[in-house]
Amino acid sequence: MPIWAETRMMNSFIKSKYLTVTVILLSLSFLARAVVSSSSVSSSSGDILSGFMQKVASSYVTFSYTYSVDSQVKINGSGTAEVQGDSFYMKSSGMEIWCNGKTKWTVDRASSEAVIESVESSSNDYYSNPARLIGSLDAAFVRIGVSSGVFRGKNVKIFSLEPKSVGNINMLKLYFSGNSLSGASVTVKDGTETEFIISNVRFLGKTVPSHFDFDVKSLDKSYIVTDLR
Repeated sequence: MPIWAETRMMNSFIKSKYLTVTVILLSLSFLARAVVSSSSVSSSSGDILSGFMQKVASSYVTFSYTYSVDSQVKINGSGTAEVQGDSFYMKSSGMEIWCNGKTKWTVDRASSEAVIESVESSSNDYYSNPARLIGSLDAAFVRIGVSSGVFRGKNVKIFSLEPKSVGNINMLKLYFSGNSLSGASVTVKDGTETEFIISNVRFLGKTVPSHFDFDVKSLDKSYIVTDLR
């Protein structure tokens, strides 16, 4: 198979994995950047968001998650994530992604492949470039409602958001049990919905920026590395 065909297949596979990163960063970046409007949200709901926003904005945040994709082929998985500012690290189902806000490294341990990409600050494709959500979600999404409901057997507050312009994401919902973010769900334009259960959320003192860098030289010679910068 020619290298261009291998690269295209690799990129297609990686893009499907980005759905996981996107919903995580959507959740955290919304909470860190959104402005709570007292005219549209009750005081108790505003307190939930305000407290969480302040923690996310000033912390190095780590958490675990499980996810299920409701599509023609059911997909389930789990992973961990770390977020600080416009940088993140995530690990899920054998794939790891590092992003320092300027460069993104995606490593597939199972297939011994890696892709290096630049993070384009001018790109509006949040599905394929979720790192940009950290700094621009308030301009890209709007909250359309707050309601009460049940998520995984818990009574929750449900915050619903939709994009201001047409894109890959149609709807995002955040589920709060008390003051804690318990889960999220994202629906993309083809109707596929992915649901996440979020746990073990920790707010830590900020770490050094280099924590979100990846050294490609640490990979052994069996890896195929594609540099798209």
